[in-house]
Amino acid sequence: MDLFQNVSILMDSMNRSSRQFIQTPPFRTTAFSMPPKLMAYYTAVAHQILDALQDDTNNFYGFMIAPSFVKELEVISLAEQRLTEGNQLLSISIGETSIYTLQLTTFYLAHELSHYVGSENRMREIRLDYILKACIQNFLWMVLDDLIRSFNLRICNARNLDTRTPQIGIKCEGTWEKLADLADHVYQETCRDMKDRWEEMVHGSPVFYLQEVYTLAEKAIRKVSKDRKILNAVYQVFWDLIADPEIVETVLASELGENVLFGATVRHFARQEGYHIYTKIVEDDYNCYTKGNDERKFPKQIDPIEDVFRETFADLQAIRLLGLSPNEYLNIFKDEKEHDLVSGRYRDRVLAVLSVLPEEVSGLPDGEFKELLQTLRGRSGVVNNFEELLSSSMNGIVVYYVHEYLKKCLETIDRAFDHDSKVEKLRTLYKELGNQKSVKDLMDTLKQTIKDYQRTLCKG
Repeated sequence: MDLFQNVSILMDSMNRSSRQFIQTPPFRTTAFSMPPKLMAYYTAVAHQILDALQDDTNNFYGFMIAPSFVKELEVISLAEQRLTEGNQLLSISIGETSIYTLQLTTFYLAHELSHYVGSENRMREIRLDYILKACIQNFLWMVLDDLIRSFNLRICNARNLDTRTPQIGIKCEGTWEKLADLADHVYQETCRDMKDRWEEMVHGSPVFYLQEVYTLAEKAIRKVSKDRKILNAVYQVFWDLIADPEIVETVLASELGENVLFGATVRHFARQEGYHIYTKIVEDDYNCYTKGNDERKFPKQIDPIEDVFRETFADLQAIRLLGLSPNEYLNIFKDEKEHDLVSGRYRDRVLAVLSVLPEEVSGLPDGEFKELLQTLRGRSGVVNNFEELLSSSMNGIVVYYVHEYLKKCLETIDRAFDHDSKVEKLRTLYKELGNQKSVKDLMDTLKQTIKDYQRTLCKG
């Protein structure tokens, strides 16, 4: 259906040009249309972007452009992956307001096409590593946080205290390092027997890759909740991270009676009681993490984590392809209503991307976003204290692993784009579409871009 609609819109647009108006009934009535010159421009620039990004020369990438009722710009594949292997036919839908924001829509176009074109720059094997580690450490932090909450509730109830006043907490120093080491240990234990499938995943279709990543992440989390050896190892680390374990032991041991002598046996009983609470939390959190929980208003987590990795890579590649500065990128997502400039929906994504760009962003107001950006980039002369990421309002653990992944991607992208005439041409074009340009300058840029594209069509 999408294919037929796009062809119909293209034919209708060809009939209605700036030079003539043929009285032919439209094949598909739309509430708005795209001016032929702008359709020609977006066709030309999409062709340039595809040409610059494609590193798998054995695959064919075709595309169709049409106006549509989308927010900004949307790209979907019309190809059946099981039949076409790496070949793609992409449908590019452009929203009404986006048609006329040439520079911004060119960025969106580069971003969306980055999801489909090329393979080397996205470093799928490394991405898989980081996604799985992010999912595991994020899950472990969720369990630890819920365990501390549960212990605090028990303590407050036993002592008739206000439950809103925590009685115990987590040791600040070394928490991030211990959690990261624990996540790596769990990763090695759970993913060892999955390595034989990775080669097929990395070189398979994008749809198959995403499905398999989700499956592997879910299996890793399930193993944390079911494997007795891993459960015990995690519990021991968690217990060592409690700031005042004696308070927990005293309250849990009080179930034996008020006058019980506090010795090694009683302490062991208290830890076993804590272990029962812990295993129940692990099971509940596994279901919550993988399926979501409406009562807790907690969505399932693996899909959003995958999405952050995908979206940030596409952002980074579009930035380096078109030559955006950190501030130009930030301005795309700026929300003046937010104190930290970026709305909550995009904060993780923008933070991770800005953290790896060589140039620093300027003019950020003081606040959590700026603090976390400095933490990820590394303050001069100061050892990184990633504990700040754990206590942030954002998903700091995921942002950290995305940051590490993007650092690797940046090196590969810059090597691929260095001294590439196709990339230089796109960077020049992007600058010529800036807000300071006159209408005449913009029209000249459009015409030149279209002419360059026409010349490529006439080659052999």
